[in-house]
Amino acid sequence: MTMLKKNETYIFIVTTLIICVLFIFNYFEPLEVKTQDYRFKRNINQRVSDNVILINITNEDVENYGPWPFKRSVHAKIVDFLKEAGAAVIGFDIIFSAKSEYASDDEAFAASMRSAGNVVLANRFVQSEEMLDTKTFTEKYTIDDSHDDFKKASLAVGFVNVDFENLNPDGVIRNVELIKDIGGSREISLSLKLALELLKYKSRQGLEIKNYDGYITAGLHKVPIFNYYTLAKFSVKKSGAYLIKFNGNSKTGLFPSFSYTDILNPAGQTLPKSFFKGKAVIIGAQSELLPDVKLSPLGTIPGMEINAQIVDNIINEDFVIRPGRFFSSIIVILLGALIFYFLIRTEPDFFDIAYLGIFIAAVVSAAYLMYSQLTILLEIVAPLAEILVLFILTRFYQLFIKVHLTNIDLTVSNRKLEQKVAELSALYDISRTITTISDMNALFKVILEKTINIVNAGHGFIMMTDEEDGAFKNRIALSDEAAVIKSLEPLYSSVLKDKKSVIYNISDRPSAKADGLFSANPELKSIMAIPLTTYKGDLAGVIILANKKDGEVFNENDIQLTSVIATQAGFAIENANLYQLAVFDSLTSLYVRRYFLGVVGKEFKRVRRYGGSLSVLMTDIDHFKKFNDTYGHQIGDLVLKSVAGVVRKSVRETDIAARYGGEEFIMLLPETDPPGAMIFADRLRKSIEDSAFESERGALKVNISIGISSCVVNRNDKTANIKFKDVDEMIKCADIALYNSKEAGRNRATLYTDGMKSKVS
Repeated sequence: MTMLKKNETYIFIVTTLIICVLFIFNYFEPLEVKTQDYRFKRNINQRVSDNVILINITNEDVENYGPWPFKRSVHAKIVDFLKEAGAAVIGFDIIFSAKSEYASDDEAFAASMRSAGNVVLANRFVQSEEMLDTKTFTEKYTIDDSHDDFKKASLAVGFVNVDFENLNPDGVIRNVELIKDIGGSREISLSLKLALELLKYKSRQGLEIKNYDGYITAGLHKVPIFNYYTLAKFSVKKSGAYLIKFNGNSKTGLFPSFSYTDILNPAGQTLPKSFFKGKAVIIGAQSELLPDVKLSPLGTIPGMEINAQIVDNIINEDFVIRPGRFFSSIIVILLGALIFYFLIRTEPDFFDIAYLGIFIAAVVSAAYLMYSQLTILLEIVAPLAEILVLFILTRFYQLFIKVHLTNIDLTVSNRKLEQKVAELSALYDISRTITTISDMNALFKVILEKTINIVNAGHGFIMMTDEEDGAFKNRIALSDEAAVIKSLEPLYSSVLKDKKSVIYNISDRPSAKADGLFSANPELKSIMAIPLTTYKGDLAGVIILANKKDGEVFNENDIQLTSVIATQAGFAIENANLYQLAVFDSLTSLYVRRYFLGVVGKEFKRVRRYGGSLSVLMTDIDHFKKFNDTYGHQIGDLVLKSVAGVVRKSVRETDIAARYGGEEFIMLLPETDPPGAMIFADRLRKSIEDSAFESERGALKVNISIGISSCVVNRNDKTANIKFKDVDEMIKCADIALYNSKEAGRNRATLYTDGMKSKVS
């Protein structure tokens, strides 16, 4: 730090701080969006969508079926046609807010929607301000919704709002909200609902939408969300938005487009219905009398194509990745630090303009290449502002005080940094993902998926080693369709012996021991085994990959790539093992007491704040001490483990069961009121009573006693009916109820009531 001058450091700190604050609160956004639009236009992935079809209501349709609004029976015919054609989901970008004067037509439309079972309607939220007093205003939302009769007949309703004020202030739609909190209710956009229904159709699975900070999941598809920060009166407002990746429009052939006339007139009946099968169909108005034109980075496009583009993005997982404001601010700070370091180590000279041009060109080129090659949308304006302002102020100060510092070759430093980034960028996502997973089976599946993708393997699976004898036993694959490969002993023996990756290619004339591998698997051309070892050197499993998708064979370069994954996986496996030891009881495989107390504490606070119900069950094996004295602790442990197995099978996925101590188990039942808790407790008690646990002493039977405490908080009046002051009191009351079960003769369940006899009373 001896080379840094005090005043120059002040210039750097103040400049960087101002740039970052202006950047975080969107003051550079009006200029930034212009650079984004340029990158969008230069990198259009024009193609024909095989996911979305548009049906436009055109001028010709108004002439044939008008005037607008059409009779609802016309829409019903379109729905009937699409149902018969096998459309996966039908979305109306039209708000049917009222019933028409033709009741029979309305009923026909509703009946068609019910019959189709896959129609999603639109609504819109209108924001206004309500005056509470002369100085206080609050946000208020009113809804322009489809009529209740139509909503009941439809599959779902999604909003079509676009936030121009906060997310698109220049009127060009780039950012949209997919999920919005309206009065405490989570509302989902029309486009996201259409995408989810299409994913359900394609996967034949029941999928759901989950909202996280920074992304949304629609089934297995992870949709990135960018957070905007704006200054409110006394707070900072965060708005999460999805950045649309525009790949074209219907005019350029991206989305196949038809009109009502194309479909409903006699000639339209010749349309191949198979063309609509398995696709999302979006219906909207596009006539001169019913204009719905929006501005996009590619120019004016119909509003319904905004929804179509979003659906197509989600289905194809074709996203623009825009790093968050704070991450980008770190880049600005680091870039400013590099520029500042350069400035204080070099003297002002005639090449400063060239240096400045190089810095600007490097930032612009890097941002352009990151988008064109990886669809990562890096910020340009804020880094350029940091470069320009810091460069000018620092150089002016240096010229003023005539201080010349040592020259440094930043080109070499930049080259080394770029080389390092290039080496790590391909594997960064992999290492970040696998090192944050604690569930062992999920971890192995992610490791397998990433390894298959990085070497372009056709298929593969993982054989996990048994903890007791080290043999390969448990097989993990990404799906049931993964190829079953026979005669793997040559691979296993080599991996067990050397703990190194091994490749066998049929074209390389494999050794005699590998000949059986290929003869037993005629489709096999190339196979690679990668050992997964912990950092202690223990073998945790082996990845088996077979046949590259491009027809090539595995080589040493593949081994180098996968070795990086294997190294990261070793740490992840060890972390997962440590997590299992810290969270789960080794004997019963239930959660440990400390983990349970953490979860029940959060649930108790949630119920107190938002309302709802919560129940805690405390169980104890009757006469277990006598049982241990009679049969011995080894048999006692077997019974404990067996009873725990019954408990695990009895609880729901949302419930938490833990070993509380000795033979005591404790269970947390969220959203369960006293009657529900009693039903569950009696069912659990009866299951254990009816179970016979096999041992060397023959079949053994035990009973349990159960104590229950329940907390029910009125959602509309959360200050009423709060029975327990804290979670410790709730657990204590469950223990008191357990004591009363024992006093009453055991093998029973008791619900805690006020005044119940305690152990010390």
